[in-house]
Amino acid sequence: MSQISPRRRQVPIEMKPLKVILFQGVQNLPNMAAQTQGFFARHGLGVETIFTRGSDQMREGLARGDYDLAHGAVDNAVAMVEVAKQDVFIFCGLDQGFNKLVVRPEIASYQDLRGKTFGVDAPDTAFALIAYDMLKRKGLDRADYVVQPIGATRFRLEALREGKIDFAMLNLPFNIFARTAGLKILED
Repeated sequence: MSQISPRRRQVPIEMKPLKVILFQGVQNLPNMAAQTQGFFARHGLGVETIFTRGSDQMREGLARGDYDLAHGAVDNAVAMVEVAKQDVFIFCGLDQGFNKLVVRPEIASYQDLRGKTFGVDAPDTAFALIAYDMLKRKGLDRADYVVQPIGATRFRLEALREGKIDFAMLNLPFNIFARTAGLKILED
């Protein structure tokens, strides 16, 4: 005797829109995989991903309510609290960042960075702060190079390619793109 199972009627899920602003890079692979595989939709989240031009856009837009969530380094949240006096909720996950100091092809050493232009997202953000410390350890003070705000990593790579800046911190995949474009990673 065969048994017929009753058909389940699928009830459509009401989608809750969720705007997420983030920097481009491999750190977003879990988000993109979840979105592509329908994980968010299955849980009623209509995620809209917005790539930021830089930390200022991310912080100011989050404070205004333009975005529901921001995915970036914790320095942005700290700046929102300490500088903009905004309340934030911080949820931390960590990766090693895969950050590299990328330089124009003619630069061979840290000492060659004297008088050169360092492209940053903003002067008070994570990649810049990491680089300031790294450069200090190599004998360079902030007065030894010019700091130029450029914006998110993709814009710093573009500025390096165009010769508008001489060096910048880039994460994956942008530091790989930089090598392909003939730029160098300054190693210890």
